[in-house]
Amino acid sequence: MDWFRSFFWGSRIRKSLTIVVIVLILAAIWRFGLRKEPVEYYTVRPVDLRYTVLASGSVSYPVPFEVVAPVAGEIERIYPAAGDTVRQGAPIVQFDNRRELQNLTIARENLRTARLRVESILKEEIPRLEAQVKQVRIALEQAEAELERTRQLAETGSVTRQALEAAETEYRLARNRLEQAEIALRGMRTATLSEARAQVGISEAQVELAKRNLNELSIAAPFTAVVSEIFLREGRQVQPGLPIMILIEVHNWVMESAVDQNELPFLEIGSPSSVALDPYPRELLDARLTWIAPNVNEETGTVQVRLEIVENRPFIKYGMTGNVEIIAERFSDILAVPVRFIQPENGRAAILVWQDGRAEQRTVSYRAVGNRWAILDSVPAGTRLLLPSPGLDNTDIRPGEEASDRADQPL
Repeated sequence: MDWFRSFFWGSRIRKSLTIVVIVLILAAIWRFGLRKEPVEYYTVRPVDLRYTVLASGSVSYPVPFEVVAPVAGEIERIYPAAGDTVRQGAPIVQFDNRRELQNLTIARENLRTARLRVESILKEEIPRLEAQVKQVRIALEQAEAELERTRQLAETGSVTRQALEAAETEYRLARNRLEQAEIALRGMRTATLSEARAQVGISEAQVELAKRNLNELSIAAPFTAVVSEIFLREGRQVQPGLPIMILIEVHNWVMESAVDQNELPFLEIGSPSSVALDPYPRELLDARLTWIAPNVNEETGTVQVRLEIVENRPFIKYGMTGNVEIIAERFSDILAVPVRFIQPENGRAAILVWQDGRAEQRTVSYRAVGNRWAILDSVPAGTRLLLPSPGLDNTDIRPGEEASDRADQPL
């Protein structure tokens, strides 16, 4: 029995020792492993990044163009129907223009008469007066010569006193006739011709006014456009300013948005983009950045941009709101990590690397891509990074769940 009792008690001692050893091991594991707080981790691997600028805005162009009646009158004809495309310069509305056509005919006839008057003065009346002056000057020269001869004869008594007086009278009359002829010629060359030319100018202005009045009664398309709506019918009497129809210019739709000024370094004209309009959120429309405002709004800290929607969908309407996504930069097969795994450390950047069962802090250089991702230098693929946890020492953390950050989401 002694051997049995000895074996029994010895077995119990061995079991107790085994339990003590197990407890000590579990305590050590708890102290040095399980007691550590689990935190998110991320494994460095090659990813494709697409940095995008997100904003909201509205369709701002083409602006619906309202065609209104320029004058009072009767609509004689409306050429297009709703939904038709009209070319720039094509007639779209014609008013009754019979009175204006008659006024234009009268104005043109008056202009023709005024021009004929100027032509008559230059080609007939002035040459006639010039010839008259020439003839009167010759007559004056003859009268002067006759007076001189008569005076010489009177000195010798060869002619009577009456003959001398008659020669003197004829000379004075000839001189007066020359003065009158020259006055008439100067008047024709200056005042009469000027008045005739002024009348031509007045008549030309009247013709232009009549043309303008006539043109106002015929409305042409200001640009190539689609007729969106027609409000009136032919034969309707209208007053100036009454809307007749709405035109939408044939042009790609333009979305205007305001983006944060901090995104300016990433924006370039021509950047590929996409637009999702609020009424059709599942319809992703291709677009491109076409304009960046030269100034920043001081109150909001934003800058206006315009994106041209290159897909012309029939459901797009002026004023529609929606969201825009501008692809600012692309990176392919690059080693990058979520930026939240990088922490500032004494003016530099640091990461927590899990290696050999412990978290090790390392200083790194990196380049931020947007607000969520960063490209690391000198960190190999496969490196496991721990998420820094405020209030916990690096020795008190261990890998928990893997981070779910996705590189294929907009940055």
